[in-house]
Amino acid sequence: MRIHLCMNVRGALAQSDVELKRWVGCIEHDGVKCRNVREVRQFLIEALGEGYEYLVPAECDNYDPKKGCLGHPSEGIKHG
Repeated sequence: MRIHLCMNVRGALAQSDVELKRWVGCIEHDGVKCRNVREVRQFLIEALGEGYEYLVPAECDNYDPKKGCLGHPSEGIKHG
């Protein structure tokens, strides 16, 4: 099974401004990329307020906002 990487919203909010700075320019909010840490933090607060505990940085067709990616069949992937 393949699972998309998920970001825990509460965990991200607990990060320092220095740690959140790496997200500046990577998160898009209302069609505009966050330009500073304050905007990144506001985006996370709003996501939490809307019931999102986890965010997935990619398109995911098996996503639950409380649990994140629920997994996808890993056909054709060989291990070892």
